[in-house]
Amino acid sequence: MKRLITAIALILVITVLCIGVHFLVSQQVNGVRAMVNQCKEYLEKKDSAQAEKIADALVYEWEKRETLLSPFINHEKIDEISLEIASLAANIKAQNFPVLLRDAETILTLLHQMEEDEEINVHSIF
Repeated sequence: MKRLITAIALILVITVLCIGVHFLVSQQVNGVRAMVNQCKEYLEKKDSAQAEKIADALVYEWEKRETLLSPFINHEKIDEISLEIASLAANIKAQNFPVLLRDAETILTLLHQMEEDEEINVHSIF
């Protein structure tokens, strides 16, 4: 009976941890996603000055958030998103809007994949 209670307690702890990590990842991703979407809107309007401000703020914001995500997310994914965000911020001055829009879409896709990988399911618990 002790083993059953211990097993149930461990499953509950793991489930709570999975839910907490999912909530943290979703919260962090949603904040970054909002900034990328705002930058993308400015790029679609071809307003590079405003897009550059948002992109610079995005680089700073991502640096803060990646430290929170690094214990839970594969570092390769975090580095890939960091590279794309840095690329977006650096290339805005060139004003190559089709490439910049593609970069913004790539960031959004990577964020979606990262959030999807942290979905709570039976596989993540066991």
